[in-house]
Amino acid sequence: MNSGILDPIMRTDDHFIQKHKSFLDMIKKQTFDVLFLGDSITRRWEDNIDLWNTYFKKYNACNFGVGQDCLQNVKWRILNGELDGINPKLAIILIGTNNLDKNSNSEIVISIKDIVSITKKKLPNTKIVLLGIFPRC
Repeated sequence: MNSGILDPIMRTDDHFIQKHKSFLDMIKKQTFDVLFLGDSITRRWEDNIDLWNTYFKKYNACNFGVGQDCLQNVKWRILNGELDGINPKLAIILIGTNNLDKNSNSEIVISIKDIVSITKKKLPNTKIVLLGIFPRC
């Protein structure tokens, strides 16, 4: 992990704390084959439960998306239990859009690489699909 470049940061707002706790509770109670990890773009699947059930439920998928998460917050989450004790077949990662207006391209790339590296170490048997950052203005 590259120290100093977008170091892990825990958010203290209620939404973040509640989501993190719910993910930790989820991994204690169930197993899943597909993990979605990301920010609000991922989290918004919760708002479209019919689509989620149509396209992803059959894959025993779970959604670890948190609205407003920056790379630092995702990194904090995966270093603080969200990938512990799980073994999905596939992890789909979509992160970074919330950093586009705050960080340089090189900081974003390095941090995404860190998150993928941490994920590989914690989930050595899991295939990782890294999706490109969606543009924003």
